[in-house]
Amino acid sequence: SSGINAEYGDCLEEIDKAYFPWMVEKVETRDWDQVRKDLLEHFTKHRIPIEADTPGGGDNMCIAGCVTLKPPYKVCSSTNDIILARVQKLLDSFHNEVGR
Repeated sequence: SSGINAEYGDCLEEIDKAYFPWMVEKVETRDWDQVRKDLLEHFTKHRIPIEADTPGGGDNMCIAGCVTLKPPYKVCSSTNDIILARVQKLLDSFHNEVGR
């Protein structure tokens, strides 16, 4: 895997920019802080447990104990597809409400 990244890193980065722009966009740290605060409020309002400061996670957030959300806080991941789908819907509604 690391060999592939070393050999095709620029190509993979271009593909990411073209097909997954939300994953590569640059967001300043102060913006992340505000987004994190807004997300905490949004998920709390919908009675979904969310942790902003996960151990060893840096800027990552943990939602419902099994969904990981990383900056720029637009795409989440989990092994539980049912909870992931529900959290992704709430996340999408958050970004639609605030226009991010």
